[in-house]
Amino acid sequence: MPGNTANLRKAAAARTAAAAARAESTLVAMIKAGEPVTFRGLAAKSGVSLDFLYRNDGIRQRVEHHRSARPGPGEPARTQPGQDH
Repeated sequence: MPGNTANLRKAAAARTAAAAARAESTLVAMIKAGEPVTFRGLAAKSGVSLDFLYRNDGIRQRVEHHRSARPGPGEPARTQPGQDH
């Protein structure tokens, strides 16, 4: 169908925006609840793919930041260089 590519692009952009919004709101909820932030956990809870999370630079950076900022189970809390324990 000629002329339909613009509509398809708009629909794809809308789906991407909706997925990003779901991932962002889920990420905020996980952080507020004190849950461990992982790509797999976020993907499962928000209903988006791992691939989507890794390809979205903004979400990826936030997940990596929060994932590294919180010690995992059985891990000692991380300190900044130069800090006493």
